[in-house]
Amino acid sequence: DAYHGKLRDENGKIAEVSIYVALGIDMEGYKQILGYWIKQGKENKNFWIEIFQDMISRGMSKVGIFVTDDFSGLTKVIEKFFPQSDHQLCWVHMKRNLRREFSGD
Repeated sequence: DAYHGKLRDENGKIAEVSIYVALGIDMEGYKQILGYWIKQGKENKNFWIEIFQDMISRGMSKVGIFVTDDFSGLTKVIEKFFPQSDHQLCWVHMKRNLRREFSGD
């Protein structure tokens, strides 16, 4: 998921950023934050490749299912790195997107 807000950058200027968080749940139901990444601007396929390479380099090797928003480029990256994994769009995000689409916002 992502949090959108403002942070002070290394030069002291306020910058609009997104903070992306990956949460894993193991077979026993234990949750663990797999990582977080701060990004200025929009996410893209290269951004997701960097995230997946980071998680793989720290030991992530097998994923049963990914539950995500419809982030740009993410589906193709999941298919590239984890072709045996299932991918499901997050129901909460789907409802929000539908509500926004049909409300005219």
